[in-house]
Amino acid sequence: EAKYSNRPNRPFTKRTYAAMVDSLDQAVGRILDTLDAQGLSNNNLVFFFSDNGGLKAFGADNSPYRGGKLETFEGGIRVNALSAGLNKYQLEALAKMLCLFWMSFRPLRKQQG
Repeated sequence: EAKYSNRPNRPFTKRTYAAMVDSLDQAVGRILDTLDAQGLSNNNLVFFFSDNGGLKAFGADNSPYRGGKLETFEGGIRVNALSAGLNKYQLEALAKMLCLFWMSFRPLRKQQG
């Protein structure tokens, strides 16, 4: 947290939050570095998703989307995501496959009544 001492911690814990995000970034970097060092980067997919949007009560700004955590507006349901291990075309193919997979659940729910 000392690294971010120039950030105010009031009225919201911005310094603490910055330190937590930095720590997470370093941890994900170590995982990716380990996969590289062991020659496993090409055989593994790594996905990182955040939870739902930021909480406005703590000063989050989910622009350009409306709303935030605990709300069903875009700012509360859209999340950031990162992936490693795929090139652009592989990632697009995987995204289409996952989309079709999830879309298949709708007819199944209708069958269940």
